[in-house]
Amino acid sequence: MDMNLESRIGKGVRALAGVFAIASFAVLLAAPSALAQPTSKLFPIPGEQCSAAFECLPDQYGKTIAPFTSSIKSFKGRFMYSNATRDYQLTRTYRAWGMFPEPSTGKIYAMYGSTIAAWSEASFFAKTNGQPSSGPPAARKDNDGEKYVEPDYLFYAEAKGSGWQTYTADGQQRLYDVATDDRGYVYPATSEFGWGILQDTGGSLSNVKQFFPLTQVPADQQLLPAGNPQNVRVVKFGSSYMAVVGWTSGFTLYDVTIPAATRKIGETASSRGSVTDLVATKNRDAIAAWDNAFNRIRVVTSAELAVGNLAGKTIAASSGALFQAISSDATHIWAVENLGRTSPTFNLVKISPASGAVERFSILIPGGLSPSQLAYLEVSGGMAAIAGWGADGVRRSQTRLYDVRGPLPVEVPIADWFEAAYWVAPTGYVVPPGSYLSPMQALPYTYGGKTYLMY
Repeated sequence: MDMNLESRIGKGVRALAGVFAIASFAVLLAAPSALAQPTSKLFPIPGEQCSAAFECLPDQYGKTIAPFTSSIKSFKGRFMYSNATRDYQLTRTYRAWGMFPEPSTGKIYAMYGSTIAAWSEASFFAKTNGQPSSGPPAARKDNDGEKYVEPDYLFYAEAKGSGWQTYTADGQQRLYDVATDDRGYVYPATSEFGWGILQDTGGSLSNVKQFFPLTQVPADQQLLPAGNPQNVRVVKFGSSYMAVVGWTSGFTLYDVTIPAATRKIGETASSRGSVTDLVATKNRDAIAAWDNAFNRIRVVTSAELAVGNLAGKTIAASSGALFQAISSDATHIWAVENLGRTSPTFNLVKISPASGAVERFSILIPGGLSPSQLAYLEVSGGMAAIAGWGADGVRRSQTRLYDVRGPLPVEVPIADWFEAAYWVAPTGYVVPPGSYLSPMQALPYTYGGKTYLMY
């Protein structure tokens, strides 16, 4: 991923990531690829010129990535590059799957493939500067190994000494989701190995408890409904903390107030639908479960969860519309509503968890969002960022940024640069060769008086 915007105002594989600065934003970029020949070379970052020293094709030599649009101020650094790295199952390949900041503890976490990487905020922004230099992981010395910003420390469930029970099975991705809380606990949700609780000690991610699907455990701790967890989020009510674990058939509620004594306290019936995505408000007083199959969002406050009410309020999409992504800020649930394949008009939806009140704001996304693919929404610091696939066959990707601090969303124009830098190069410029880009996250984040966009 790349980081370059300084602030002015299911799943795919991501292999390129970094940070840019948009008139006060920093952007984090990601792109997967499968090149025929392994290489340890990196693709140029903005300001670097293609040559034999980089992962460039001969006809790209002498060319650069397209210049920033006026809304983007500068490039800060790339923190993940595995564009030419094949899938490894032993020490699974590091990919740019997503970022999970925890401002209350000053920590930033990332999914490096199936590894959880951890930094202090200061360390992450200091290390993410230009091209990444670490890698491949110590257990692998292949010449096509990935390059990345070195974590302060990490957790890999399949490593010896992790404290987790694991087993070998076919497949690549094991880590599906990560949640955090304001006490320094980290909650991984994995395929095959269940979910669990880690403690960030400031120097390590130490295992506290694992809920392993095939282990005989007390009845009140069994992983039900059956299957592998897809999502996990944490909420609080008074002094109590609750983990909500989403499955394809619903979600289960756990009391994690005392992590080592975690117990199951409720679960939804499968008739209430599946969980496509699960979010919690940043102040942890509500969750929202998006059910793509039934085109609805269920919102439940922590006060309701605390008394066993897992049903909450059901928010239906507008007539003829399709929910395509959900997110949250400190106090509200947000969603993107697709009004039709051929329509450039979308709704940015804002939901008040306690009352269930819904506000819909019309936004324009020229080229649309493919209704057959998931989109991704992140809301933070008064900004809403959307990442997804284009729908018109011309614009291949969508990366949209909106200032939502006022009465109506105001777009910050960044979309053209992302398209030009990663998908369709303007004449005389380059995009990564042989890559298969998968837009999965565009995350606004404020640090040190600047707002960064991680994508």
